[in-house]
Amino acid sequence: MPRPFAAAAMIALLAACTSVKEVRDISGETALMIECGPRIERCEARAREACPRGYDLLQTGQNYTVIDSGTPGERRSMAGVDHAIKVRCRSAPRPLPPS
Repeated sequence: MPRPFAAAAMIALLAACTSVKEVRDISGETALMIECGPRIERCEARAREACPRGYDLLQTGQNYTVIDSGTPGERRSMAGVDHAIKVRCRSAPRPLPPS
């Protein structure tokens, strides 16, 4: 597999995953940090799954990844963005299976 395609496949594989981690918000209450790859809709769906009675959005963010490859004369770059949100469930969060 040529290198640019291998890098694209690796990014796509990593981006397909979502993760949910229990954290504390600024007031010390339980919140959920949800990281979801390039599609913010995955974060929102995961938040609805974890918080069936609704949630409050506390924070949103994006992480950018840039991969450079090739020789100096034939440099290629690839960039990707990963989204993350922090939410507080309006009732106790539902335990989620690992994703």
